[in-house]
Amino acid sequence: MHSVAQTVGANVRRLRRNRGLSLVELGQHASIAKGTLTQLEAGRGNPTLETIQALGRALGVAVSDLVTEPTDDAPLVVRADGGTRILGWSLDAQLIHRSHTTGAITELYRLEIESRTESPAHPYGVVEQLYVLSGTIAAGPLDAMATAGLHDFVQFQADRAHAYDAVDGPACALLWMTFPSFSLDTAPFQAVPPAPAPAPPAAPRAKPPQVPARGTRPATRAPSANGRRGRS
Repeated sequence: MHSVAQTVGANVRRLRRNRGLSLVELGQHASIAKGTLTQLEAGRGNPTLETIQALGRALGVAVSDLVTEPTDDAPLVVRADGGTRILGWSLDAQLIHRSHTTGAITELYRLEIESRTESPAHPYGVVEQLYVLSGTIAAGPLDAMATAGLHDFVQFQADRAHAYDAVDGPACALLWMTFPSFSLDTAPFQAVPPAPAPAPPAAPRAKPPQVPARGTRPATRAPSANGRRGRS
């Protein structure tokens, strides 16, 4: 049994390497110093929840993925009554497994569809793939839905509003959601700050009036009342 620090360190190191990130790059995405990350990956220290959340956002995973002990090389088995029921969807969705590959996350769901269900657009680049196990399902963007029957396959870009519809009554399907790899310049799920506006050009400074130095007189003097210039 590993400690929490050892478990988090092993998961961070594995996910960082899978994504091809160096310690410096991950530290930049998570706003964590390289030395702190080195200690964390070695299983030393006591990472706070805030640190784990920052690492999860930078790596594109949930906090639970970082605090759960990594599995061994034995085959992963999810029984028929296993997985996680997804609440808040208007259809019966069961998350079977979430996997992490180089720079990408894939989620596998089992869907039970009884009527039309619409979904808002996901972030840019998310792809959904549907394999029909029973019944007939219409799926895809709202303006370009495709109908798939038993053992048919549908793939579409999910960054537009889309829907699933059981055409002839209750239907069942497997759904793969793939979240794309992210650029090394931008961590996933992290807003990119706008570029600072250029500073306006500085206004030219007015020259101060020329004042004669103390102890000197102007070269000329104003005319006197009789029209003659005063003595210089």
